[in-house]
Amino acid sequence: MTDEFKRRIYTILTDPAEDDRTGQLISNAIMLLIILNITSSIMESVDSVSVPYAGFFYYFELISVIIFSAEYLLRLWACPVADEYSKPISGRLKLMGKPMYIVDLLAILPFYIQALFPGMDLRFLRVLRLFRIIRLFRSRKLRAGMALIVMVLQQQGQKLIMCFAMMAILVVLSANIMYLLESEAQPEGFSSIPAAMWWSVITVTTIGYGDLFPITVWGKLFASLVSFVGICAVALPIGILGSGLIEAMGQVEEEKSDANSRQPASGQCPHCGKSVKLVPTDTDGPM
Repeated sequence: MTDEFKRRIYTILTDPAEDDRTGQLISNAIMLLIILNITSSIMESVDSVSVPYAGFFYYFELISVIIFSAEYLLRLWACPVADEYSKPISGRLKLMGKPMYIVDLLAILPFYIQALFPGMDLRFLRVLRLFRIIRLFRSRKLRAGMALIVMVLQQQGQKLIMCFAMMAILVVLSANIMYLLESEAQPEGFSSIPAAMWWSVITVTTIGYGDLFPITVWGKLFASLVSFVGICAVALPIGILGSGLIEAMGQVEEEKSDANSRQPASGQCPHCGKSVKLVPTDTDGPM
């Protein structure tokens, strides 16, 4: 009974099936709590909100940490039911070393540190609470989406590296030329090639902050050319990723179709696939 209960807890907290209503309900509730925690952390940085509602933020964080801590401990308690973590001590230590479980620990650790050292200024630890947003990738749908993106990056890796290499060459060349054109007119802004590279990166990526720009005629003409080439350079990796995603999604849909087509249809033998004559039973009506 204990092993079955552990297995049920472990399944619910790690990867509940789509038809597991209880598991999906708990999983969605934890996802919602994570989103609310991220929202709370953001709003706490606003003094006009955090000061009058300090008590609410504290108790909400307390309740959240209790829930996250219980979830973390339950996973450690139940993990030996999995073959990978079957050994009680080394298995749990192995689980604690997994990247996602390190994230879980970092997400709840700031609260306990602040509770142990109340007199110290540990506001920088609040940033660690934002690690909770990474836990959203425990969702099966998000994991599937990330796996698809990783697959596309692996498939299109060489093309993307070539595109980024071309962008790097463009940045270096344009920074050198702009330094020659503008260094005399703007010795403070374009004081060196590394300083001009900031302008080059911002221009090639088409961001254009406007904090550094050419004032000479030749500088403006060259900046116009770099801006146009930059648009084309940025469009290349975007197009490669877009086409790669469409192709990968098509492969996934094709694999699903093939899997469905391999399932035996009604009236077919599940072993040989031959047509089988169905014999009606008494519940089917008169012969």
